[in-house]
Amino acid sequence: MSIVFTPLKPGVGMQVTGLDLRQPITPEDQAVLSAAIDEHAILLFRDQHLTPEQQVAFSRPFGDLNIHVHQRMVTGMPEIIVLSNLIEDGKPVGSANCALSWHTDGTHLEKPVSISILHCVVAPEEGGETQFADTRRAYDTLPAETRAFIDDKKAIHSYALLQQRSFPDRPLSEEKKRAIPDRAQPIAFPHPRTGRKALYLGQHVIKGVVGMPDDEGVELVASLVRHATQDEFVYCHKWQPGDLMMWDNYGTLHRATYLDVDRQRRRLHRTTVNGEVVTGDVVGG
Repeated sequence: MSIVFTPLKPGVGMQVTGLDLRQPITPEDQAVLSAAIDEHAILLFRDQHLTPEQQVAFSRPFGDLNIHVHQRMVTGMPEIIVLSNLIEDGKPVGSANCALSWHTDGTHLEKPVSISILHCVVAPEEGGETQFADTRRAYDTLPAETRAFIDDKKAIHSYALLQQRSFPDRPLSEEKKRAIPDRAQPIAFPHPRTGRKALYLGQHVIKGVVGMPDDEGVELVASLVRHATQDEFVYCHKWQPGDLMMWDNYGTLHRATYLDVDRQRRRLHRTTVNGEVVTGDVVGG
């Protein structure tokens, strides 16, 4: 069966059919998917009921897999982060309601994360959707004077700030803080493979903009996030068991919607592909 692409929404993402991801993908199919993720940024595969081992095997051909500094994982599978509100043996098996702000994975890293792959194991009946915004189209539709203003600007991405805001009960050790310094990344981010520019942003992770007063920099970023997350650029995904979403972090923002953790059940497994290009400058040491 040949690979078929169908738009998820006009101008935002593609659904992919014609592959069984439980089976090893061929180099030819991997090349098709790599080209598709570069072109469309967001890909959906349905009815892919993968084991953790199969998800890791599918993810590996796209690059080295990230081992997160602060994670919940499938036992024995450090490449997998669990996003879940389920309790097993009296303990939470993952993090729930932890990604409700617009963000891009791994922007604080020396080599920012390239691709994220999220697989649904247990889906809630309501809530807990994931929204994706195409920040390439958002950049393209900015007024020319705005694009000219931001093209040489860098935003300061701080994992320590993100951790403080998102997980105040899980402070980073001083050793981890030193290992993950603040980093200034281009706001108008040129894709390492295609050169196409996109808005490279986040909400809780950004402290300011280099060369601007803190309040002005934060407001600039907030206004760009508001622009990038208008309905015309956003696809909202309602999860079903077996869904697998694959997206390009260089050209998207995403966030989860609220989940009633007392009434709904949700479990997602995420793998992430490390980037290959050093992009940002260390800020503050």
